[in-house]
Amino acid sequence: MRTLKLLIIRRRRICLHYFIFSFCVIFPFGGITQNMDVSEEIRFVSYLLEISEYRDAIFLINRIPAYDDNLEISQKDSLNYYAGRAFYQIKNLDSSAYFFDKVREGSVFYFPSKFYEAFDYLYQGKYELAKTVLNNIILPPDTDLNKLKNFQLAGIALLERDYLK
Repeated sequence: MRTLKLLIIRRRRICLHYFIFSFCVIFPFGGITQNMDVSEEIRFVSYLLEISEYRDAIFLINRIPAYDDNLEISQKDSLNYYAGRAFYQIKNLDSSAYFFDKVREGSVFYFPSKFYEAFDYLYQGKYELAKTVLNNIILPPDTDLNKLKNFQLAGIALLERDYLK
């Protein structure tokens, strides 16, 4: 019973946040630029992902004009990464891999995106695509990311029953 009450309170809080957010998007205050609005929306998408509201995050991402020329590259990368994460969480791995692939090199989300993308392909049984993604990642030397890359490549070799790799 207590869990049900907490769930209802959480849903109401999310609905209230979304209502306030929607109101601010529909009736923006004077002097706020489009990039500032998008930055606020991106922060709200991040919040929705933190509280496991993946479908709501996808809905909101779809309302943001991701390919508008006025968006900064980092904003596009953030939108693509968050879309990939949301689709990943609801097990829509084709869409997840698609959005992770769109994150550009140099973004703070680049390395996580590439590892998630490889895992998406791996889970779908697309081993060659997963290997291609992993082999195309250029990592800084002597980092734990190299160990993760090798670990994932070894896992692919085991799944392919190629025990000599």
